[in-house]
Amino acid sequence: MRIPGGLHAAFDLTGVYGELLPYLSKILDHWLPSSGFRAKTTPAFTHYRNNHFLAPDERFDLTFYLPISLW
Repeated sequence: MRIPGGLHAAFDLTGVYGELLPYLSKILDHWLPSSGFRAKTTPAFTHYRNNHFLAPDERFDLTFYLPISLW
């Protein structure tokens, strides 16, 4: 996949299985509306350092990149 360039907000997230979606909801529902930015239509992406689906302890360590632009 080719990742389009541009401005991205980066969020370092760690936790256990089941905590990732609530983190993403907080970013999209709380951080984004108050940030002064808007989400772009290009795909968000994640860089996993530890994948909770592959780790025996079900922990994740990742950076979530959200494409954004100024209003």
